[in-house]
Amino acid sequence: MKIDIIPKIELASGLNQYLIDEMGQPPKYVIRTADGKDHSVHWDKKALDEFLPSRKVSEVMRDWEQGLRERKAMCEKVIKTKEHPTWTQPAYDENGETVGYIPYRLSDTKTYERMLKEVNKQIGSMEFVMIVGQEEYKKYQKRLVIQ
Repeated sequence: MKIDIIPKIELASGLNQYLIDEMGQPPKYVIRTADGKDHSVHWDKKALDEFLPSRKVSEVMRDWEQGLRERKAMCEKVIKTKEHPTWTQPAYDENGETVGYIPYRLSDTKTYERMLKEVNKQIGSMEFVMIVGQEEYKKYQKRLVIQ
């Protein structure tokens, strides 16, 4: 992906801190939701460039947001109709012959209600983050003070 938006700068911690500060690996990039969950893997610059090379970060984030909105619509429909979104069961005529398939009825929708809550937290909250080591972070902090 091509970087076309300014990433939020974050100080590395845990394993990333070890990899960047101790092992000398380059900064990592990730797409994260407001609830602190990583929505993508952690890329270095080279891996980011190679992942969907003809696309921009903003385009991919927009498409992932659209996927979340589609999942939300699916959850809302399942909760309303109590019909599974993909499972079907055969429909029979009076002679016992299969005449088609009808949606599988769910006994409860708790799983979809939980999924809907998670999706609602994620929609509109994605941010592009660059995870940097101590030295790089200090440079960014100095730039912010100067501005």
